[in-house]
Amino acid sequence: MSARVLDRTLIYGSAVVLAIWALIPFYLIAMSALTPQSNISDYPKPLFPTAVSFGTMQLFLESSGIVPATLNSLIVALITVVVGLALPRTRWLGFVSAAATRSGRSF
Repeated sequence: MSARVLDRTLIYGSAVVLAIWALIPFYLIAMSALTPQSNISDYPKPLFPTAVSFGTMQLFLESSGIVPATLNSLIVALITVVVGLALPRTRWLGFVSAAATRSGRSF
């Protein structure tokens, strides 16, 4: 096996492991949301739900403040993306810019 194939295998394998690791909390949240209220405290939880109920999700969505909080989160996420995309366009690089100025390099 060539070094290039080994490198690609390690990179893609690491990416898959990292993606699975990042998605596990979302899976657990979805399983808890679809578990009937009577089974919510069962331990250990099955990997796949034996019974599905939207009662827990309905209770969550009917709670006061959920919709405004979700909208606030979406607004903050949108502002974060816009600022994150706008800052590099203005050549603002924080301390990297100052260090580059002292060294005579330009970004």
